[in-house]
Amino acid sequence: MTQPQPAGPGDPSPEALRAARPDPRAAMERLPFRKVFAYGAGDAGCNTAFAFAGNFLPLYFITVLGLPAGVVATISLVVLIWDAFADVIAGRIVDSTMTRWGKFRPFILFGSLPLMIMTVLLFTIPHMGSQGLTAVVAAVIYAVWGFVYSMVNIPYGSLAPAITQVAEDRGKLGAARTYGGQIITLLLVLVISPQINQHQGDADALQHSITISALGFLVLGMVLFMITFFGVRERVFRETPKLSVRQSLRVIRTNRPLAFLCASSVIFLGGMYGMQAVAAFFTTFVLGDATLFIWLTLAGVVANLVIAPFAPKIIGSIGKRRGYLLGCTAFVVGGIIMLLLGHVFAFALLGYFLINLGVGLNNTLMWALEGDTVEYGEWKNDDRAEGATYSLFSFARKMSQAVGRYLALSFIALFGFMSGSDAVATATNASDHVRLGLSLVMGGLPILMGILAAIVMKFYPIDEKTFSTMVEELHERREAEGAGTGA
Repeated sequence: MTQPQPAGPGDPSPEALRAARPDPRAAMERLPFRKVFAYGAGDAGCNTAFAFAGNFLPLYFITVLGLPAGVVATISLVVLIWDAFADVIAGRIVDSTMTRWGKFRPFILFGSLPLMIMTVLLFTIPHMGSQGLTAVVAAVIYAVWGFVYSMVNIPYGSLAPAITQVAEDRGKLGAARTYGGQIITLLLVLVISPQINQHQGDADALQHSITISALGFLVLGMVLFMITFFGVRERVFRETPKLSVRQSLRVIRTNRPLAFLCASSVIFLGGMYGMQAVAAFFTTFVLGDATLFIWLTLAGVVANLVIAPFAPKIIGSIGKRRGYLLGCTAFVVGGIIMLLLGHVFAFALLGYFLINLGVGLNNTLMWALEGDTVEYGEWKNDDRAEGATYSLFSFARKMSQAVGRYLALSFIALFGFMSGSDAVATATNASDHVRLGLSLVMGGLPILMGILAAIVMKFYPIDEKTFSTMVEELHERREAEGAGTGA
């Protein structure tokens, strides 16, 4: 176990540690609804930035800035790989922090406004006169946005294992994240999709309209982040706020469950993010109406909201690992429908619903599984590194974005998808060849990635009995430590 170090200039004061330290028994108390709701509001806040970029940034770069799909694919790959490493840096900073507000909440308080400002800036990038300079400026601003996002999202995600150690309540927190994120995603699509239809062929008008929307979501995002900051408290505390780099690496290097979770997440979410990157194009050119993206998104949101309340029950009945495999099955079946019949709107709705049923279940389970890997790391190494563990998991999720978007955008570029919004680009993108490429991404990618993700998760080593044993042993250790120090 890491020994407490003498206080240094950057170390928390004894007063801060006393203020942050909760009663260890509080971690096993059941969470009231208001705290679950407050935690879910934080993911809604994150998605005012993340879902905005995930759903509409490729379209903005290609349609408004006129960058080719292949260039945007490269920007996404490079920047999102950088973002993945930024998550590791953020996790290291988080693990070295302790204040009177706790370890994680201060980052939400002080980082949320810079994040929302950078999101507005991301969607106000002008064309710089040349394609090369525009691409460089877009990549730099996107990279800065990614780092700021990491400095908010890593602490937010790391907060869940610090709120409760009750398995079912962790499932509820995961469900709350799903609800918060999906509701904001639907709201974004309801606001932005009609603008795409209204301003088709007029890049300047579309940019102006999206900028105004980004300013509105800035205000909404700040309100949601403050609900989280004031609404939850950290109730799992260990007075080891500073782990060395070597100790942090040891915690995550020896964490086999984390390795399997990260590998499966990269694959599964890669399928989801690749599909999302071209969904607006799919509705515009395959289904023939950009506003149909609203209905696809609504089907996806309904699927996520329908499945989220059942996640704790699924955990209780068949366990997290089997529940995850069930999510992969829905993902693959939805992909098959989308690939074969997705050009018909009714079947596109059904396929998208089933895909998102799998996404909603597995996204909820991923957060609960990540919390379990934190407990495993402490159980195995006697060091609790929430930030390092979550940052590696977030690294995997960012890599899934990089891989998924690169594959999807490169694939449609291979099929001849054109940038810009003029008549030639519109006619080319509506051709049978390009429409086939879009359909292959929307259906084929979920099929391939869902099968591979399920194969990896079959080897995940923590079942529910193992988890219960770990938590019981950890409580015995903490009680012994408390008795030994007179706490």
